[in-house]
Amino acid sequence: MTNGTNLDAAEHKKHDAPVHHAASHADEPKHEAHHARAHAATGAAAHDPIQTHWKALAHQMKEKWTTLTDDDLKYLDKTKFALLAKIKERTGLESETAERQLDLMITGLGA
Repeated sequence: MTNGTNLDAAEHKKHDAPVHHAASHADEPKHEAHHARAHAATGAAAHDPIQTHWKALAHQMKEKWTTLTDDDLKYLDKTKFALLAKIKERTGLESETAERQLDLMITGLGA
């Protein structure tokens, strides 16, 4: 028969031991992949001048290409590909001309 002191110490030790949950470790690869995607998306947006300076770029685009509407820019993916497609659609510019003009505008955003 054990006395209360030994039982209390053993019970206390059991509660102090680190808890290991196998189920939580099974999800770690998914969790790490989610964080990697989130950081990549955040990092890409932080270094993308189109995303970073969207309001200024949209304003410049509307000034240069007056056929662009607020709705064109509001519901448009903020990617160079989408911008070029909309510019070509609204202005009739050739791809190379539209891209060159947009690139100059984007380059000027960082200055």
